[in-house]
Amino acid sequence: AGLGAGALDFLGFVDLAARHGFDGVDFGIGGARQAADALGGIDALKARLAEKGVAPATFGLDVEWRRDRETFEAGLDGFAQRVAFAAALGCTRCCTWMPPASDRGTDLWMEETSARFRTLARILAEHGGRLGLEFVGPHHLRVGGANAMGAHPTVWD
Repeated sequence: AGLGAGALDFLGFVDLAARHGFDGVDFGIGGARQAADALGGIDALKARLAEKGVAPATFGLDVEWRRDRETFEAGLDGFAQRVAFAAALGCTRCCTWMPPASDRGTDLWMEETSARFRTLARILAEHGGRLGLEFVGPHHLRVGGANAMGAHPTVWD
């Protein structure tokens, strides 16, 4: 994104990846769906990816799991359909990042997060998908850091 790729649509990002020798791209479902619609369907999008030699590597989790229960549950609406789209595109890997701190108590945060990840993983598994987690834990985002993400530690090491 710092090099200007953040302003590109899905097809522009695929073109950029192909030009610079990347075999795959991480992507958002919304952008990939727009590209499929613009090209005339998912088969046309798959053909474009194959032509460029770029695979859909992983898609970002677009369900907001870090906030309150209502927000999480609202985000689940249509998630199964989005996962099915990604699987039809040939991508079964979904990923998100985990904050090193939270404003909820650590035990409560772990209980809620585990339950939410189980829900998400079940939906992904119905389409052959898997959930990858990236631990983001630099000191400045942890408890006591300059930009702490909360008062309670979560997972950071």
